[in-house]
Amino acid sequence: MSNKNLVEKVANDLISTIELALGEAGMKKPLPLHVPFLDHRASDAVLSTLQSGFVSSVGPAVGDFERRIESFTGVQHCVSTSSGTSALQLALKVHGVAAGDHVAVPALSFIATANAVSLLGAVPVFVDSMKLDNASPMGLSVESLQALLENYVRTEEGPRHIETKARLSAVVPMHTFGRLTDLSALRDVALAWGIQVVEDAAEAIGSFWNDKSHPGKSSSAILSFNGNKTITTGGGGALLTNSEEIALKARHLSTTAKIPHSWRFSHDAVGWNFRMPAINAALGIGQMEALPEILAAKEDLYKAYKAAFQEAQFFDFLENPPNQNSNNWLIAIKLKESDESLLDNLLDQTNNNGIQCRPAWDLLPEQLPYNRNSSGGTANASEIRNSVICLPSSPNLILKSQLGSLEGA
Repeated sequence: MSNKNLVEKVANDLISTIELALGEAGMKKPLPLHVPFLDHRASDAVLSTLQSGFVSSVGPAVGDFERRIESFTGVQHCVSTSSGTSALQLALKVHGVAAGDHVAVPALSFIATANAVSLLGAVPVFVDSMKLDNASPMGLSVESLQALLENYVRTEEGPRHIETKARLSAVVPMHTFGRLTDLSALRDVALAWGIQVVEDAAEAIGSFWNDKSHPGKSSSAILSFNGNKTITTGGGGALLTNSEEIALKARHLSTTAKIPHSWRFSHDAVGWNFRMPAINAALGIGQMEALPEILAAKEDLYKAYKAAFQEAQFFDFLENPPNQNSNNWLIAIKLKESDESLLDNLLDQTNNNGIQCRPAWDLLPEQLPYNRNSSGGTANASEIRNSVICLPSSPNLILKSQLGSLEGA
């Protein structure tokens, strides 16, 4: 069979299976990868904030949104920010990451994970993913981190690189597509070596372990509310922590390190304007009210895809990892045989056909800004990149279920 014929056969298998899951009505093209569900609750909250006149970071909407995030996630402190990237940069800073430090980052992640490190003057060093199977969280490999640490020696300040003497000050595990990676073994390694753990949970709001504990039991965790996430504030993020000291430091640095005063402009550090405007927070308030329905609809979509892909010829369905409830941000499948060329040609064909599927990210050590950075290996990450496909995962694809009653509200 020619390569062209194979691509067409695999593409037909993919498209027909998606149609089986969504039904003819759900196949209206273009079929985006992920769009937010926005109903009257979002518009009502935004209109109320507009009418109040408090549309910047001043006013009640920001605090209201932060309290809702705290209540939902179970963490004690939420500091809202202008983006997930700024939240991660802020979190690393308040946990002591300094210019010249090394920070361990997954090779498989969106480039913002590495950029947040670089913007502090620190250096990302890359760690492989867990081995891919049908229920893999695809998160950071502890074994790969331990292999990386063979290049460091223990000191009172933390691990120091044998040759460069740079300190490895933090590790940033990332919860891929909302699937939680188990951090228990990682925390043990980090504690033994004196490394901070800052979770990139940008994609994971609404994902919980079965005991309902939040994944952010590390030093801190961050969320993203970009327009393509489970809930959106248009653009925004948050730092989550159970430490009041960390929360106070983060909030101070995110507000240009201004010392509180009724009229004086005094600053005690070089800070950022990373604050979330109230108009964005208001959108988030409406989204938080809809979040239970959004998660329920996305679970129905996950079940529909899972049932349909049992019959697929060329694909395995990636089930959620055990012992957790995933938010199903992006629902994924994988080619039965990893093949980068086939995957890329397949994605060309589906996207040209109006169905927006996507792979995992191109690996960070292969990106131009980072192709000279140290890496602890990328074999598992490469397999994920060359075999995994994310399916259209918008919550409104299952309007016939929980969200159906809200469509005309």
